[in-house]
Amino acid sequence: MDASRYRKHYSKMVNRHPGSPISPLSDECAYVLMLWRRLIDAYIRESGPREVNLPAEVRDNLLCLSDSYVPPHPSSLDEAVSKIYELMEESVLVSFLNSASPQSAHHTMSHDSYDSNLTRSSTRSYDERSLLSRNQQPHLPTHQ
Repeated sequence: MDASRYRKHYSKMVNRHPGSPISPLSDECAYVLMLWRRLIDAYIRESGPREVNLPAEVRDNLLCLSDSYVPPHPSSLDEAVSKIYELMEESVLVSFLNSASPQSAHHTMSHDSYDSNLTRSSTRSYDERSLLSRNQQPHLPTHQ
């Protein structure tokens, strides 16, 4: 979403003065450059608030472009955006497979089956593991 916003504002800036070079002194250029730097700081820089796990080559290329006085062309983001979509597809696929598995997180388990299900916990989704851990709390005997 931020990449498409950047692309939109970059295109608007370039289309206002077709055929002329981008002036680093213009307000438009400063705004688009600010969008670029925010995008890089949020998604590309190490420890950014929304850092994406990109291949080092892709990350390094984008970081080199962030020192410019003129905003880079939006196509500079294409490879990173493509990788992000790949990561999202893989993430969605894993969630789907977890949700479609025959193991149900909603049934009550006996204490004997608790140990056998620990080995399967790594194949369950986070939500399923959370539900199971709540359902599997050992019941302490009450003293009267």
